Amino acid sequence: MTYLFVFMGGGAGSLIRYLLQLAIPVSSFPWATLTANVFASLVLGAVSISPIESSWKIFLITGFCGGLSTFSTFSLETVRLAQQGQWLLVAMNILMNIAVCMLGIYLIVKK
Repeated sequence: MTYLFVFMGGGAGSLIRYLLQLAIPVSSFPWATLTANVFASLVLGAVSISPIESSWKIFLITGFCGGLSTFSTFSLETVRLAQQGQWLLVAMNILMNIAVCMLGIYLIVKK
């Protein structure tokens, strides 16, 4: 049943992401992506501290937020590391998730 919750949540999150891309006009700044990342982060943060049933948490956190944006997970994990005072791991997580991922994309799409 857990797989079904993840699957359904992921589909809902992906659909919302797609609808945001359609609804927000294209400009020089990726507003739709920022909106998806911020919204997913807010949902993930709220759900992570709420007392709702674990199947709903799986649906919303892993499924919905994962389908909408993995940036929300990155943000929550980074905040948790900071709350634990793990500042070197905070810096490593930020650097690796941003710089290494961008480098990977650059190496693939460079002309």
